[in-house]
Amino acid sequence: MADVRAKLNAIASFNPSAQLRHGEGKVVDGYLLKVGKTMHMPTKRYIRLTGASLTSSRDESSPPSWEKSVLDCKVYGGSKPKHIIIEMEDRRLELIAETEEEARVWIKSFEDASGQKLEAFYKMGHTIGAGAFGTVRLARSKDPSDERMYVVKILEKTRKNQRKFLERETAILRSIRHPNIVSIYDIFENDKALYLVMEYCPGGDLFDMVCNTIPVTEQHAAA
Repeated sequence: MADVRAKLNAIASFNPSAQLRHGEGKVVDGYLLKVGKTMHMPTKRYIRLTGASLTSSRDESSPPSWEKSVLDCKVYGGSKPKHIIIEMEDRRLELIAETEEEARVWIKSFEDASGQKLEAFYKMGHTIGAGAFGTVRLARSKDPSDERMYVVKILEKTRKNQRKFLERETAILRSIRHPNIVSIYDIFENDKALYLVMEYCPGGDLFDMVCNTIPVTEQHAAA
């Protein structure tokens, strides 16, 4: 239980100056018993909830045996103490926590994650860029008081070794606040992709600016 809370606190205090608007990208992980579908025998599994993406592994060092989105899932306590029921689109998952308090933490985390959908907060526009890892699309906030344009960088989870790359890029973006560096406002995740809601900069890319601005002084570059 202490490990779960420590993980939540670490994520929440990662960088107070870079708090996100809607998608928190929280991580909750730990060992739970997973009830089998056929024999109903509980098996110890390492469960990790990252945003709205849920994975199950044999242990912390093993690759996930599956990854599913918990967006719009139904979650509730089972008929027995410490039991957690998660009803997803294509499966029903029953987990057992070590204590009732830990079960409540997991249920609350699943409830929060089930509503963290990009489309609930932003209206997607057309694609303005594409690369090796995904695409970039324009977006607008559904908040009528916010008239700014945003871009959504969609990083597809097509490779097993991409997880570290995605986590590293997200951590760097969240840790930096500088007027000359694109800001990140929200992070959403499901089993298919990571969605980074970022500042829209319509003035072209850095290469074009350097080519068209001669010379670029050291003070200008560092400002």
